[in-house]
Amino acid sequence: MTKLASADNLPFVLPSGVRPKFGIQGSKLTTYNIGGALSLFVEIEEETALAEFLSLLSKSRLPYRVIGAGSNILIPDSGVTDWVIKLGRALRFWLQSE
Repeated sequence: MTKLASADNLPFVLPSGVRPKFGIQGSKLTTYNIGGALSLFVEIEEETALAEFLSLLSKSRLPYRVIGAGSNILIPDSGVTDWVIKLGRALRFWLQSE
């Protein structure tokens, strides 16, 4: 995978409200406070933005992982190169109420 340093290098145009971050520490996202860098990270708050972004990733054949609040996951010390999509608070509530 090519290392991306900015949204300008993405193979698609991001949906409104989707702001990626690059190289953040995974340990800051889990209750266990362990884990290496996440190469490609985004937190999404709205259902439509999530649907559009997942569609773009699928069409581009880019791997991704979806996480919630981070209480039941372990991120390897070696990090993750797939897209990591964190569901924002509003989205987590919406998914639970369905």
